[in-house]
This record gives sequence, C-alpha cells and structure tokens, in this order.
Amino acid sequence: MRITLAYLMAASVVLAACNSASSTAFAPPQSPPKLQHIVIMVQENRSFNNLFAGFPGANTAMEGPCKPKRPWCKTPQQIPLHSIKLKSGPVNRGTDIDHTHHGFKIECDADSNNVCRMDGFDLIFTGEAGNGPPAKTYPYSYVDRSEITPYWELAKEYTLADNMFSTDTASSFIAHQQIIAGTARWDADSSLTDEPTVPPWGCDASGPHGKKRFIFTPLLFRNGRYDRNGPFPCFSQYKTIADLLDATNVSYQFYVDNRKSPHDDFSGAVWNGFDAIKSFRYGPDWNAHISIPNTNIFADLKANKLPALSWVIPTLYDSDHPASGCNGGPWWVSSVINAIGASSAWKTTAVVVIWDDWGGWYDNVPPPQVNYTS
Repeated sequence: MRITLAYLMAASVVLAACNSASSTAFAPPQSPPKLQHIVIMVQENRSFNNLFAGFPGANTAMEGPCKPKRPWCKTPQQIPLHSIKLKSGPVNRGTDIDHTHHGFKIECDADSNNVCRMDGFDLIFTGEAGNGPPAKTYPYSYVDRSEITPYWELAKEYTLADNMFSTDTASSFIAHQQIIAGTARWDADSSLTDEPTVPPWGCDASGPHGKKRFIFTPLLFRNGRYDRNGPFPCFSQYKTIADLLDATNVSYQFYVDNRKSPHDDFSGAVWNGFDAIKSFRYGPDWNAHISIPNTNIFADLKANKLPALSWVIPTLYDSDHPASGCNGGPWWVSSVINAIGASSAWKTTAVVVIWDDWGGWYDNVPPPQVNYTS
C-alpha cells in the first residue's frame, strides 16, 4: 500500500506534551550547505490518506469504494471517511486492524490484471493479525487534523511524498527489515512476510521453555503458497546497509528503546530490525551502533556527535501506532527536530519521516504491482 513519507529540512517545531494537540512554528527555509547528516524517523502503521486526507494538492480522498450488498455499502457504493483520534485506545483492545498480507489482499481486491480495486477495506477484521471482530467501516478513517498539526505544517513548508509505495504487504517486521536492508527476500522463490510467531522479533526470540525451534517467520512463495513455518528470525540470507557503512567507515547509530520500559513498552523488542541480522546481533556492531534508549540522540546532539546516518525508532506511545493509548507521535517527532534545530548540525542535516506500513487503513491510490506475489 501507499505509505507516507515527508522530507524535512531546516524546520523548527514548537513542542506539546503527550495527550495534547501540538502546535508548530517555522524558521524561514534556507538553501542548505552540503549535507553531512541524514536522520530517518520511523513512525508506525498509517496510510497516506489516513494522515493527509484533504491535504491541498495531494492525491487523497474523503470517501472510498466498497463492495455492494453490504449494509453500509449503498449506492453509489462509497463509504464517507470519518474522523478518528490518534489515540485510538489501549493496546489489544480491538482498535488495531488487520495489516497482514492476507488483509492486504482483501483490501486490494485485485482484478484479473492485478490492479487493486481498493474496495475491500470494510471486509477485514480488527486486531493486528485480523483475529478480532469485523472492522466494518472503521478503516475508512482519517486522523483528526488537530492532533497532527506538526505533520501538516511540516508538509506545507517542505516536502510531502504522496505517491510513495512500500514493497511491504504485511506488518511492521518486514518494513523494519526493509529500512535496513531494502529487502525481505529469502531466496529466488520466496520472501519473508508478516511477523515472527512471538516477540521479541529477531535472534533474541524464544519459544516455550526458551526453545527457539518453536519460533517461525512466515514465508510467501511466488506460486501463491503461504508457509507459516518459515525460518527462525535470525537471518544471514542478505546483507544490510550496515555492511556498506562499515566498509566505508561512515558513522551511524540506530536509536531505539529498551525492550522493556517502565511503561511496558515493547518497541525495542519488535522494531529493532538489526536484532534479526545474525552477523550484526552477534558481532561488534551491536554494541557499537545500537543506542539504547532512543533518547540518547538528544545527548549526542548536544555533544556534537550526531552520526552521518541515524535511524530513530519511537516508543510504542510515541509511534502513532493504532491502539497505542497515546497521541505522542507529533510530540516525539517535534522534539527530535527541535533538538536538531538547536544543534550545530542544523544546517547540514536532512530529516526524513516515514510511516513503516499502511496499518490496514483505507488509501485511495492502487499500489503498483511489480513482481506481484499472490
């Protein structure tokens, strides 16, 4: 599906605390000197239309098609989008929605030419893996603009990519492999899909009684077969960008939260893509380039130690993830950008904000199918 990407430079954002709307102000844009730093902020599970429906000049929609013969799908077979809060409820309380590969296929509803009709969003179920009650019209939603004001103001002032498509047709595990490796391909005929059986995701995963053999990462085969009993999620099948950075002595850090925070946050256990790369997890890079907690970026900025490349991974509560129980995402993104703005790196830094997958939310633009796997 289409995901959201914003490319931000020389922006100053006024902060607001979690659970309150954020306001935004900007310094005049300047022609930057040569870039020395790239900061990639990875937020969670929002389609482009879910965050930017109605954005001036962008390809968005305020209603979406549905299949006929459903009680809520009436002539002309369109469902008006409704506003929702970014804070959509506590985790695992039924306000997350299916964003597995199976859910993608239902929502896409591809025709004989593999072009998505985009009319199946009311046919999925709630729950991250679609294991809850029917979602019905809930995915036809957009986030209340007052809660995401900083995102809109940054998009207006700088750049918003409204036709940015992910190769991920599943949940966050695959997306977090793609942001470090550009792939989730397993072999010539299959790719990793969905997520490992249980968290934590990666080489540190353990099943009943600590036995790793009970943990699987599903595989999707090009002949249409889905194998739930795929490999243990500790991979040596592909290299990552870390291999290139190490070879050329380019500095980098992966800022991520603890696996278990005082707020029972799990982001460090599931959104640390490098944990699933065997050579990285058990080599020197783990201690040299994994910076825990994610707030270490503030200390590095103050000490003028921002690396050439940074990934910044939020806590669950600051991630924009549905059912996170908090609307802290705009606050978190603003706080990092403000800290960059106050540092010596300000004029030589590009900040890229992405949302890792569409999260099951309605989007109006059919994704292009390249080497489509059914």
